[in-house]
Amino acid sequence: MNKKISGDLFFSALIFLMLAGTMIVGQIAYYHTSATTYIEIIQQNEAQTMKNMAVANNLTDQQKLVFNLGHAQRDKEKCIVWLNNQQKFVFSVKSWQDNQKH
Repeated sequence: MNKKISGDLFFSALIFLMLAGTMIVGQIAYYHTSATTYIEIIQQNEAQTMKNMAVANNLTDQQKLVFNLGHAQRDKEKCIVWLNNQQKFVFSVKSWQDNQKH
């Protein structure tokens, strides 16, 4: 009878460790996905801000505006933003300020 109790205890401990390990791996995957999503949102916002500065400074075609985070360049009706991590964002700018009539 002593062997059966020992085997049941070992099996229960093994099941508990497997469940705990599964929960830990699930939490790590969840937090990694959340962190990655937040990083992408931050980079999008940084690129949007650089595009807004390019529009505010009335960049001419093919002119480049350099920032600490990357650079923005006007290409006709588009603003192309490159971040320092080589990520590229392309924004459509329908009306640049230098084309507007006040």
